[in-house]
Amino acid sequence: MATTVKICSNCGGDVKPKAKFCSNCGHDLLVASHHMLVTDPSDARPVDKSVEISEHEAYFIVAPYKLAILFVTTLGLYNIYWMYKQWQMVMRRENRPLRPFWRALFSVIYVYPLFKALKIKGDVWLAVVFIVPGLTYKLPGGWWLLGYLNLIPLLVVQSRLNERSDNVGAGGHFSPQAVVVAVLGSLILLLALVGTFIPGN
Repeated sequence: MATTVKICSNCGGDVKPKAKFCSNCGHDLLVASHHMLVTDPSDARPVDKSVEISEHEAYFIVAPYKLAILFVTTLGLYNIYWMYKQWQMVMRRENRPLRPFWRALFSVIYVYPLFKALKIKGDVWLAVVFIVPGLTYKLPGGWWLLGYLNLIPLLVVQSRLNERSDNVGAGGHFSPQAVVVAVLGSLILLLALVGTFIPGN
């Protein structure tokens, strides 16, 4: 006859069903937020500690307006940093090596896997909307500005991640470095617009 076994979320050891503390490590079972019950002791496995990360710590949180400002003023380069931070959090949550830098650098390839890992509804279409505008950067005239449309799926994803966070309103502060980047980027963007729409002599 199968028996019910309670598993300590801290050490993965078996504990008595009515125990308040783990006899193996002393962990307080009453305040543990994650434990599992199995019907067969052979199914008992240590709980992955990555699931104990809170919603606030599970994602890179940034205010949508800050994301938009830095994306525009850096000519879209902020996307690489954003992707890097999100992949970092996915790697931490899933507890496996993912090489966030390279996944961020080749975001066109890894944008769909990222949205899928973040469990975003409509991940396929959001990935398509991100990829297609990026193909316009070599077009003549002002058509390169269509590349900014791939900001839209990032804003959608970030808004949904922020809704999951228990720290509402976080990620809106501009550090001194971010201010400098935004100012310098604005000047470069202005020069690019002038060069595009005001013909030279």
